[in-house]
Amino acid sequence: MDQALPYLVHPFLSIAGFVLFFLVLFLNYKAIEDLKEAFGQVGERLEKIEEHLSNFKVEVAERYLRRDEWLAFHNKMEASLKTEIRELKEAVRALFKETN
Repeated sequence: MDQALPYLVHPFLSIAGFVLFFLVLFLNYKAIEDLKEAFGQVGERLEKIEEHLSNFKVEVAERYLRRDEWLAFHNKMEASLKTEIRELKEAVRALFKETN
């Protein structure tokens, strides 16, 4: 019986090795598919973040452009008002000089 044992076990070992090989192969394939899915989800999240960032940049640029335009308009109006006030002061001084 001891001599027949290797002959009886040998076919089962080759079948077990074959099954084990395909089991490992399948598990690796499944793990790779899971990794691909996870990386796909990460890629989608990164695309959403990039889109949000580009929208944010556009929004900030629009706000700053509006702010710069407003500041330019404000500075122009302030300069013209200062000029008009100075001219009015000079006219009032000239008027008071004439009356004195």
